[in-house]
Amino acid sequence: MLLTKKAQVFTIDFVLASFILMIIILTFLYLWNFLGVRWNNINEYNKQYAIGLFATESLVTNAGNPPSWENLETINQNTSFGLVNERNIINQQKLDRLRNVSLQNYSLFKERLGATNYELFINVTNMNRNVSFYVMGNASLQLNETVAFDRFIFFNGSISILRLEIWK
Repeated sequence: MLLTKKAQVFTIDFVLASFILMIIILTFLYLWNFLGVRWNNINEYNKQYAIGLFATESLVTNAGNPPSWENLETINQNTSFGLVNERNIINQQKLDRLRNVSLQNYSLFKERLGATNYELFINVTNMNRNVSFYVMGNASLQLNETVAFDRFIFFNGSISILRLEIWK
């Protein structure tokens, strides 16, 4: 009879230890999954940020390649878009041509700005953001997954804002 009680104690201890071990393992797996998803979200945000920053910088700081790409018959010959002849001073012809490119060949528009796997939206507004001069690309409906960049530019004789949004 003593042996039976010892076996029952051993069985209860084993079941209790197994239960505690299962809780620890499940907690570990949950945390591992949670941190993995979180890491992927951070990694995706960093990619979007880098691409958006590069695209915004290239638009407002250089003329593009070739520098007079807005005069080319077909834009398939250029390798990058730039909207300025001088830093932050927007060339309206380049802006008009870029808007036309975004309407006619959106995939080329994204490709030349380095955002092939993302969606882009560009908006040129006045300082108060109540008048929109140019709109290009696709606007995002989900603000929580959008990375946005605002740049002060000189457009039509006044200071304006160029906003680039990148999203997936």
